[in-house]
Amino acid sequence: MRKYRKARAMAQTQLAEACGLTDSAIRNYELCNRTPTTSIFLLSRRRSACPKRL
Repeated sequence: MRKYRKARAMAQTQLAEACGLTDSAIRNYELCNRTPTTSIFLLSRRRSACPKRL
């Protein structure tokens, strides 16, 4: 997820706002501390990316 966020020059807070999550959730996804739920699939649709890549 971080790779694609950085490629779009977005901060974690910006990505969180864009997809309706908290910046803490984004951070935990990137650190693999949290297992993605359906919200990650919604995010992938918004960002035109495969969920596995996020």
